[in-house]
This record gives sequence, structure tokens and C-alpha cells, in this order.
Amino acid sequence: MSGEMFERLSPRERQVAALIARGFSTKEIAAGLDPPVSFETAKGYVSSLLHKLDSPNRARIASMYTEYLVRTPPPEIGDFDPCSG
Repeated sequence: MSGEMFERLSPRERQVAALIARGFSTKEIAAGLDPPVSFETAKGYVSSLLHKLDSPNRARIASMYTEYLVRTPPPEIGDFDPCSG
């Protein structure tokens, strides 16, 4: 799966995908978003992600999001060298 699919999602949709990947229920997603949203709004976000990512279920979204994180390089951190003492 291409990371481009996740790059095209809004920051809020990526946040919902991250919560799905952590195993959150729809109720937990509603409470876990900042600011929190209603259960129905969270349900809409999940439904939208299923459609946009052409995913048959939440487990597939979790798998796709995890793969996206593994393949996405970390943000630049300047001249930091973890091997220098």
C-alpha cells in the first residue's frame, strides 16, 4: 500500500487511523480526539476511512497505518548524531 494514500488524508483522519491502529473502539476514538467529538461523528470518521482506503474492516486500516509508519522516514532533526558522545 502506498503511503500516498495516508498523505492525502486530513490530519484528523490520520489521527483517527492512528487510534484505530491502537485498537480504540469508536467510543474511545470519540473521547480520544482533541477536542473530543460525539460518538456519531467518530463513527462517521471511521466509515469515511473505510471508504477512502478501500478497506473491508478496521483491522485492515490498522495494518495499513502501521505499514505506513514503518515506511515513512522520521522528520529531519538537524545535525543530531546519536552515535556521537
